[in-house]
Amino acid sequence: MHSQQQEAFIAGLNHALYFFGGVPLNIKLDNLKSGVKKANRYDPEFTDLMMSFSDHFGLNCTTARVAKPKDKPHVEGAVLTSYRRIYAPLRNKFYYSLSALNAAILSQLEVHHSMRFQNKPDTRNGMFATEKLLLRPLPDKPFEKYCVVQAKVRKNYHVQLGQDKHFYSVPYQLIGKTLKVVYTQDTVEIYDQLTRVAFHQRISRSYGYTSVKEHMPVNHQHHNEQRGWDSD
Repeated sequence: MHSQQQEAFIAGLNHALYFFGGVPLNIKLDNLKSGVKKANRYDPEFTDLMMSFSDHFGLNCTTARVAKPKDKPHVEGAVLTSYRRIYAPLRNKFYYSLSALNAAILSQLEVHHSMRFQNKPDTRNGMFATEKLLLRPLPDKPFEKYCVVQAKVRKNYHVQLGQDKHFYSVPYQLIGKTLKVVYTQDTVEIYDQLTRVAFHQRISRSYGYTSVKEHMPVNHQHHNEQRGWDSD
């Protein structure tokens, strides 16, 4: 996850369920504020986004008791094992993009899942193949929270997504207009009334710029070509 904010937290849960290939009956949360408004042993209060997520997948949310690690001993042990077998082998290597790091983690994860248990004649992959039969089918679409804001196109033909303080380009002919910005955890779509005028992958880098060549005036395109380097 990029952070522990609600959107990133829900996106992480989405990816987990689709990685498992099915939906369990319950999810137990560790009272993270991104998912739990108020911790309570008998009647915890979940965030609205977490409730929408559980309704979408048809699962039940529960919480562990505060400061009671015995409520989730297998998870605590799995975290320690994961650090030793997945993160530790990668700690001295260098990765220059998040996608490259994720690919390395997935490769190491598969190695971990294929290792036999110390006291059992099976692997984690083998055990999960049996347990997966108990999962319910996934819905047709993952859960996504759509947010809609209005933004005015600046003189540099970019609009700012205030949530991330990041700028996205639109066709320069729209300078001065107020457009509708629809964004999710991963994408940013920009509309002039009912017409979509731009589509970008969402970037969380504050005060950065995501620009498309076709959105630029001709003289700006020539300037970029002559410079030969982008701002990054």
